Amino acid sequence: MIEPTITCPNCSTEIQTTRKEYEDKLASKYKITTEIEANFIGNPKIG
Repeated sequence: MIEPTITCPNCSTEIQTTRKEYEDKLASKYKITTEIEANFIGNPKIG
């Protein structure tokens, strides 16, 4: 299986990663985003 290669948009450096690392990072970012959204919706006085 071919592992994903991520290219930095600033310096064009290629970053090798395993699919497991990639999926773990995406899941972590999704979890953080949903927590932030839940806090924002629960507290409309923010902003």
